[in-house]
Amino acid sequence: MRQVLLDGALLEAVQTRLFTAKAPFETGLVIGRLSEQKDYVIALIPTCDSEDAPPPTSWADVDDTLILDHAAIVSGMLPGGVSVIGIYAFCPADAAKAKESVVHSILRKLYRKQAAASPLGLEDHEDERLFLQLCSKTKRNTIKAFSCKDTSKGSHPGEIKVTPNVAASLVKITSTYGFDLSLEEEKEDGGGIW
Repeated sequence: MRQVLLDGALLEAVQTRLFTAKAPFETGLVIGRLSEQKDYVIALIPTCDSEDAPPPTSWADVDDTLILDHAAIVSGMLPGGVSVIGIYAFCPADAAKAKESVVHSILRKLYRKQAAASPLGLEDHEDERLFLQLCSKTKRNTIKAFSCKDTSKGSHPGEIKVTPNVAASLVKITSTYGFDLSLEEEKEDGGGIW
């Protein structure tokens, strides 16, 4: 069973926003880090709205192209070591269960795009992507890991460990580089270098 550390304050903020707004449905990106022993979720970013269509109110309205394009844009803005590791949906549990094949398809496409964009390739433990289901009826959260390399494996449940300040458990390295640069340019009148 995959263990996923999820920031408690983040989860509370997202659920409060969705329940206060009485949102019927929402999809978004799960941002964090995959590792061999446990995964870290540090952000949940709602999928931006399409200019051509109203926000989705159910799985029938979900545009996987919009989710994948949003993931590509967000991935380009993330620092090294942190990536889009899955998607989430705020919906009833039965609706999420009925659409597992849609979720798996989106996660496989996300994995393939990330693998193609990675110049060094992805590590073996990075062949799964996560689906976080935030139940809009019970506030119960479930997480599943979907195998994206081997489609015959399907999904398996994960264990959510709500933890304070998950981002603090990641290693942060700061570096600065100093360099001295001098440029030489000839004057137009041929009078030498200045």
